[in-house]
Amino acid sequence: MSLLDQTGQSLVSVFYNFISTVHGTCNHPIHLVWNKQLPPKVQFFSWLAWKYKLKTSVFLQRIGILDGSASTLCIFCQEQQETAEHVLISCHLVWKVWTGLLQWWGTTWVVPNSVSNLLLWWSGFDCRKSERRIWNAIPLVTLWSIWKHRNECLFQASSPNLQELQELIVTRIAIWLKAASTKLHFSINDFLYNISAIRHCINEG
Repeated sequence: MSLLDQTGQSLVSVFYNFISTVHGTCNHPIHLVWNKQLPPKVQFFSWLAWKYKLKTSVFLQRIGILDGSASTLCIFCQEQQETAEHVLISCHLVWKVWTGLLQWWGTTWVVPNSVSNLLLWWSGFDCRKSERRIWNAIPLVTLWSIWKHRNECLFQASSPNLQELQELIVTRIAIWLKAASTKLHFSINDFLYNISAIRHCINEG
C-alpha cells in the first residue's frame, strides 16, 4: 500500500493539512519548544524540561549522585523538595515571576501542575499571528532563566533575586527576538514598559 497520494504528498501530510483547514492549526508543545527565534541552548533546555530529564537535586539523590544527607530543598524557598515542577513552576517565589509576566502581557491563568501542561496551555492560547512570536518565546526563556538562576545560586553561592528575574527575562526575549528578525522595530525600554503598544503595532510575518 502506497503512503503517497496522487500528488506525491504523504498521507500523513494530507491528513494534517485537512485537519488544519477544518479545525485550525494543530497545537502541540513540540512546535513551541523548537522555537528557531531563540538560541539553541534555550530550545534544548525546554525540551529537557518538557521530557522530565532535568537533573534536579531530588533526581540526583535518587540515582545516588548526591549523598543521602545532602539537602534537596528548593534553593529559592528552602521549604519544598526540588522537583522540576516545584523549582520551575510552583515554588511561591517562582510563581511570582510567572504571575508578573502574565500581568505584563495582560492575562491570567491557573497554575499548571507540570511543565508539559504549562507548554500545552501556552501553545493553545489564542492570540494574533503578529503577537505569537513574542508569546511563544515567553515560557521557554522563563524556564531557561529560572534554571540558570537556580544554578547560579547553587554553584556560585549567589543570593536568589527573583524580583529582578522577571525584568531580565523580558530583556532577554526582546534582545533575542530582535536579533532573529529585522521586522521587530522597538526599543528594549518600550518592550519592557509599553508592551501593549508594541502588540498593536508589530508587523505581521
